[in-house]
Amino acid sequence: MSRPQTFLAIAAAILSFATGCCTTGKPADGGPERVKTGNSGTLNILPSSFSNGNNGVACFPTTNGWDRYFTTFYFLGPNAVPPDPNKYPNDGKYHIVTLSTDVTTNGPNLVAGVVIINNLILTNRVCSPTTNGAPRLGTASMVMGNTNKYRATIFYKSATLGNLTNIVMTWNYHD
Repeated sequence: MSRPQTFLAIAAAILSFATGCCTTGKPADGGPERVKTGNSGTLNILPSSFSNGNNGVACFPTTNGWDRYFTTFYFLGPNAVPPDPNKYPNDGKYHIVTLSTDVTTNGPNLVAGVVIINNLILTNRVCSPTTNGAPRLGTASMVMGNTNKYRATIFYKSATLGNLTNIVMTWNYHD
């Protein structure tokens, strides 16, 4: 290997070590693709905080039993101006947000899901699966616009609440 090639190989190795992957998303060591993870957290919501109905969201029809919803603000695109206070920071400037009600603390009976909605383009939304055969707890991911803000609405079927004192949603920014 020539001197310039050696220098470039060392520089690439340092960059790979520092960032966890190279520009293709594949690690320099040839191993499995790594996913950068960003800020994440858990939102615990009291059932009494939910509103009646489905807020007009078609993917959670009241005719199928979806009768409670809770909306939270804002999940942020990588360069969105954060609100004050900023409950869901995206300090790593990641491009994808994943929200899930699929956590064990939601118990064995709760049927819950989530929708992510672009705050300015309400038709730009992603719903967790809710059709026949879908899991009873849902997960949705959305690729976010650079400066956009997104809201999340969590839904559940009140007939499935049981003795739960909180409904839990996890959130995670990543690329």
